Amino acid sequence: MPVSVRIDAGAVNQLLHSSSGVVVREMVKRGKKVETLAKRLCPVDHGRLRSDIHLDVVTRGSVTGVRIGSSLDYALYVHEGTGIYGPRGRPILPKSGRFLVFTPRGGSKIVFAKSVRGTPGKPFLTEALAAARTS
Repeated sequence: MPVSVRIDAGAVNQLLHSSSGVVVREMVKRGKKVETLAKRLCPVDHGRLRSDIHLDVVTRGSVTGVRIGSSLDYALYVHEGTGIYGPRGRPILPKSGRFLVFTPRGGSKIVFAKSVRGTPGKPFLTEALAAARTS
């Protein structure tokens, strides 16, 4: 007995690519979980970075997905590290002049340094994604 199958391409496209489709809704649900975990794992000084972590639904061509991140310019430095701990693996040197001049956090005295080692990264987004996969 012959069987015929009709596929409604419009309905399939709606499910897969529409921002209100079931696939995108599931991606947003999982993305919210990653966003929540990233906010928990994010290092906090004043709380600006943690409060800026957000989820966006993005569409490129016919592909719709979610993106979790921060729009703050220093977010990448916190995530990846700086100086010898960062992607270049080199100490931080002065751009002009002979010394770096700064007041350390929690201190009141000005420090003069020929170089500083930098800060280790805290890959809170990567860790949140891995934790969301296992839970």
